[in-house]
Amino acid sequence: MECEQLKFDLVAETLAGRNGPDSPVLASHVSTCERCRRERAELHEAVRLLSAVPPHEWDGVPEPDPERAIARLRADTGLSC
Repeated sequence: MECEQLKFDLVAETLAGRNGPDSPVLASHVSTCERCRRERAELHEAVRLLSAVPPHEWDGVPEPDPERAIARLRADTGLSC
């Protein structure tokens, strides 16, 4: 099986919080493909790091600030309403 075909399965596995593949095909491929094992490890690490940061702290704001979020959205998208 091609690596590109399995990327969606790797992402789904990671986002579902599973530590190992459900699919025997994916398990077999990952066991023999260094590139996919590395990508799988990177995906798991990215999810781990992101889950450690509350969403409202991603941009350095210590507490949720709806007015600031709306202003930022307007500035980023050019919306005026």
